[in-house]
Parts: sequence; structure tokens; C-alpha cells
Amino acid sequence: MLASATVHSFSPPTPGMHPIASRMLDIILANAVDAQPSMEGDFAEFSKEDIARHFPTAKAQANRQVVRQLDDQRGFETHAQLIRRCSQSLLRTLPNEAELHLTLRREGLGNSEIAHLWPELIAVTADAFAAARAAHPAGV
Repeated sequence: MLASATVHSFSPPTPGMHPIASRMLDIILANAVDAQPSMEGDFAEFSKEDIARHFPTAKAQANRQVVRQLDDQRGFETHAQLIRRCSQSLLRTLPNEAELHLTLRREGLGNSEIAHLWPELIAVTADAFAAARAAHPAGV
């Protein structure tokens, strides 16, 4: 395990975050950078009351900023970077726009109709995809 000499926050604390929750957040993120979970001993500087009151806020914020180690030279990525990378990967597996247009032409639509309906079709299709997956998550 790498020891962190100084704990640095990866981003400014959320406005309105209590200083104790902010310090806990720094500890959680520092452990995440070292690919370690945060354990009870990491919070020895805090009272049980402080932990009970502020840890849930710190943990929730950390979950939004989670840092994970990659298995290659890229080092670490944040939750937002992970989501963006995975989203791009999924988009590469989906049909391209030309294939989607061809599908709509098979439904009897012309190019001008497709162009006119395209923004709404994409939005409605994305919403339907998300709703279907929310109702029946894969692997559950």
C-alpha cells in the first residue's frame, strides 16, 4: 500500500459541506487513490458522534467522485471519466446513424421525414431504452 504523505482533495468540497465531512471525504478519496477501502481506524481522529453525523455525507460525495485504479499506464480515473469511457464503448456497439436511417427507410419514411423526426426519435428511443433497462436490469 502506498502511504499518502499529504491528503489532497481532488476537487473543492461541495458548497455547504461541513468541515468534518470534508476532512472525511479527503480520507476516503486518499484511500481510493491507493486502491484501499476506508476502515474504522482511518477515522480515529473523529468522535463516534462526528462519524455518525458526517460520514454518510462524506461517503455519498465520495461515491460521486470515486477514483479507481486502471490496469494500465493511464493510472486512475474518476467516476465521471469511467462513465464517459464506458458510454463511448457502448456507443461503438450500437448501430451507426446510417444503419438507423436505413431501418427507418424500411419503415417507409423518406429522407426529409427522417431528418424532421430525427431529434425527437433519438430522444424517445433513448428514454425507452433507459426505461426498459430500469424495469429489467441485465443479469438480475
